[in-house]
Amino acid sequence: MKAKKIQKGSVLQIVLVVFMILHVAVLSVAKIALENVRAWDRMEQLNTARILELEFIYHIKQMAKNEELSNDTIHVEGGRVTYVIEKTEPFYIYTLIEVWEESYSMSLVLCPTTLRITEFSY
Repeated sequence: MKAKKIQKGSVLQIVLVVFMILHVAVLSVAKIALENVRAWDRMEQLNTARILELEFIYHIKQMAKNEELSNDTIHVEGGRVTYVIEKTEPFYIYTLIEVWEESYSMSLVLCPTTLRITEFSY
């Protein structure tokens, strides 16, 4: 009868492979969670910018309705809108929107009689 040789390295290899698989799984879950947090923050930032733009447009329309258009800065939770209005008809409005630590510009043309935005661009 032949005696089987027990390979001492085989148990260590199995433990090492299992440890590597668990390590990859944990790191994958952590990476997915981190990406979800970053996506959530970006979505929150975009929603804040969208709400800020809508409040700005409402504010401009109310000022045009009351014929009180002037250059100003609006501070809203999460951001700030600085705008300059050219008083020729139609009104050209140039804005700088700062949300969190990012800023971008937006321009629009407002028809004073209908209070509609006829042109809009970022």
